[in-house]
Amino acid sequence: MFKKKINSIILFTICYFYFSKLHAYIDPVTTTAIIQGSIAIFATILIYIRTPSKILKLFKIIYLKIKKKIKKIKG
Repeated sequence: MFKKKINSIILFTICYFYFSKLHAYIDPVTTTAIIQGSIAIFATILIYIRTPSKILKLFKIIYLKIKKKIKKIKG
């Protein structure tokens, strides 16, 4: 077991230092998918943050209307 770990470490070290760096490119489809995903995440966060505030404002307006009606009835 221990020998396998040492062999794995030695193999990893040899592969890491022996092979040259890869010069690859990102094709346009991948770039578009990354940009589209980033925009979708940003839009989701924006809608999530904005929507609860609208809901709270709506509840506040409804609460104030009910409170006014109660004052009219009592008053």
